[in-house]
Amino acid sequence: CWVCLGVFLPGSADSSNLVGVYAADACLSASNYFGVLHSLYNYFSRSTSRWEVLQKHVPLTLKAESKTRWSARLESVEVLFKHLHKIFLALDELCTNGSTPETKTEAKTLIGQMKDFQFSVLTSFWYSVLKPIDRANKFLQGKDVTVDRAMRNIQGLRNLLSSKKKTWLCQLALVH
Repeated sequence: CWVCLGVFLPGSADSSNLVGVYAADACLSASNYFGVLHSLYNYFSRSTSRWEVLQKHVPLTLKAESKTRWSARLESVEVLFKHLHKIFLALDELCTNGSTPETKTEAKTLIGQMKDFQFSVLTSFWYSVLKPIDRANKFLQGKDVTVDRAMRNIQGLRNLLSSKKKTWLCQLALVH
């Protein structure tokens, strides 16, 4: 049919970015989690010496939060998912060798927020959710995307997220 041969205009990728942003902001634990990520980025980015300590320990860099670019959240979560221990080492170094009492206190506060079990669980959860969303968004932004391929991609993402939701709910039920 002629509709299936049409070229899809990838505006849906922009919409899915905004859906993800507002969905995360609607949940208190997600909002708190991304707030800690934002604080972590601000802490290191406000000082070149702190940023150098972070780079000494972590091969990837933290990214600033973006209200419209969902992939920026993935990039920050990915750094934590892959290098959480190294970020702790950087913060611990700043607790010990920080140039000011404020630097040391902020590092201790961030360590306390990140040592929370829920923070670790949410890091794993958000990485497992954001990675396929990012892949789907990149696919939808491709030049040669057709309506039928876009629909299959979105349906596949929907099925994957639905499956993840069931898995996580079952795991939560086992914990409680």
